Amino acid sequence: HRHYWALAETAGLAIGARQLLVEWQEAGLTQSLCSLAPHEYLIPLVRTHGIERHFIRVDGRVGQSNTGKAEQMMRHIAALEGVPPQRMVVIGDAVDDAVA
Repeated sequence: HRHYWALAETAGLAIGARQLLVEWQEAGLTQSLCSLAPHEYLIPLVRTHGIERHFIRVDGRVGQSNTGKAEQMMRHIAALEGVPPQRMVVIGDAVDDAVA
C-alpha cells in the first residue's frame, strides 16, 4: 500500500478509459466499484480522476482486510438495489476478486 498510494494520485487513466466509461453510461449500462483499497483513499482518488459520476456505487475497504474480499463483495452487491446478481459481471485484477 505504501508504494501504491505514493504513485496513485499522479497515475493517469489508461488511454480511452474515460471515453469508455462515458459510452457505457450513454448506452444505459451501469457500473460500480468494489475495492479493498481503503474507502477514505479510494473516494478522493476516483474524484481526482473525474470518474465518480460514472459509477452507481463506490465502496472501498472499511476496517481490516485480513478476511479477503468476499464479505465486502456481498455487502456491495446487496447495496446495489434493483440489480439482480445474475445480471452482474465482476472484473478483477487479483485471485481474491475471483474468489469473492
